[in-house]
Amino acid sequence: MFDFPFTEPNTVSSLLLLIMYFTIIVMNKTSLIYYDEDNDDDTYLSSKEKINIAIIGLFLCCFCIDGDFFRFMEVIHDYDFTLNAYNYGEAIYGYIAQITERNYFLFRIIVWGSAFVLFCISSKRFGINIYLSTLYLFATYPVIFSYARVTLCMSICFLAFSYICCPIRNRIISFFIALLLFFISTFFHTSSYIMLAMSLMVIIPLNKKSFIILLLCLPILIVLFQDIFLYTAQQDIFFSDEQLNERLIRNADSYNVIKGFDINTPGVFLQTILQYISFYIPIFYIIKVSLFSTSQELIDNGIFKLIKIMTGFLLLSTIFFFFKSGSFVMFYRVLFMTMIPIVFVVCYMRQQNIMSESEYRKCLFSGIIYSSIRIFYCFYGYGM
Repeated sequence: MFDFPFTEPNTVSSLLLLIMYFTIIVMNKTSLIYYDEDNDDDTYLSSKEKINIAIIGLFLCCFCIDGDFFRFMEVIHDYDFTLNAYNYGEAIYGYIAQITERNYFLFRIIVWGSAFVLFCISSKRFGINIYLSTLYLFATYPVIFSYARVTLCMSICFLAFSYICCPIRNRIISFFIALLLFFISTFFHTSSYIMLAMSLMVIIPLNKKSFIILLLCLPILIVLFQDIFLYTAQQDIFFSDEQLNERLIRNADSYNVIKGFDINTPGVFLQTILQYISFYIPIFYIIKVSLFSTSQELIDNGIFKLIKIMTGFLLLSTIFFFFKSGSFVMFYRVLFMTMIPIVFVVCYMRQQNIMSESEYRKCLFSGIIYSSIRIFYCFYGYGM
């Protein structure tokens, strides 16, 4: 059975990713940049579009730069199935490793392939053209989507959110479907509890005035959440700030160091800044259009609830950023949870012509520039 022929980042894999990334972008640039506003059926997919979606899904499963890709490759290849043996990650990934017989390619296809399929289902439930949303996801966040196992958990949770934001005719059944999906997501990553808590955002009134009030209340929220976070993170034993910080960043080495690249070097620092810009630019325009313009009345109620959830993640990540206990890892992990709602909302606004073409392009190219620089830098670094 085929498996990946390399066990660490190298020039060949980086070059292959570079070529494939730009090839798919160029081949689909018209559909990605110039959405067909005259298309009366946003759910229709041609045979060519279905093939392109499948190619993008396969590419996202095999997108190998760093992060959990190579760490999980080692974990899966060396997985110890002995009873009570310690293995990295949740137990369900061990079960998947067992049924794939430690084949990392099949493991990626099942885990990240499932995440991609669930992403497409959620896109359809929110009334967003799947081809546009998958192209936008691929162009802007291929690294974020592919690098960590939390992606599957996020995809399950946002499918659950779709049943909360866009319930089926029987709202009680829709509610229990959402609960079931949240329950399932807990087996794949502990961050599901954060996403479950964010579902409460749908009942909070959100408009220009309430958003400004939330921003003004941030200092109080920072102090309050820091006390709660420190209490829950200690888990029956007391940690110093240094120990807690070490606990938080234990699994973040692959983020700060790319095969010996120090975060303080100009190249990695530039990537980090561009990465955050690729999130904050679309968030800025989403909030601007939905809260600070007359376009709010044009936004579907289900999409507006999704904007509320995205705003909740934004505020929570900001709170973590200002923690004194060094919880920077929690800051960017929560910020990355805005990835799927950003894709859905930006594509929806472009699809419905609520967001201008200029604003859409700024959102799109902020992600393309980051992804391009990231892949270019990896190719440069691994070729040294």
